[in-house]
Amino acid sequence: MMEMIKSKTEAKDRRREVWAPFARRLALSLGLALALFALLLCAAAAACLSLDIAPGRLPMIAIPLAGAAAFAAGFLQVRPQRRQGLLLGLLTAAAFYAVLLAAAMMIMRAALGTNAVILLLAMLPCGAAGGVFAANRPGGERRSFGKRGSKRRRR
Repeated sequence: MMEMIKSKTEAKDRRREVWAPFARRLALSLGLALALFALLLCAAAAACLSLDIAPGRLPMIAIPLAGAAAFAAGFLQVRPQRRQGLLLGLLTAAAFYAVLLAAAMMIMRAALGTNAVILLLAMLPCGAAGGVFAANRPGGERRSFGKRGSKRRRR
């Protein structure tokens, strides 16, 4: 009986060890992606004002910017471990989409329509691409240059 209790607590501890770093990386990557999206959106709004683009076009400009932020979120999520890039990129993009959708519904207090579907269709592939790019990116080990990292022979 005691062995079964120990095995259950060990299994819970193992699950916590697996999911805790994932949750921390997810929160970090979502926070950074939201900050990047806000900066890109501010830059796009400033460009719209300076170029006399109609403000009604801003939602169509925001969709590629959200895709770029989803790419960054997928990249940041997968980069430390360099595996499961497609799955983790998709999950991160879906979480980022849920955050943006919740914020939009709180602001607008109405259903979003086709722009929400288009946003989802833009963000999921971008997040997956960011995860795959991070998983397959060469150069895993850090290279040090200079006197300490130099492998030259002294003559």
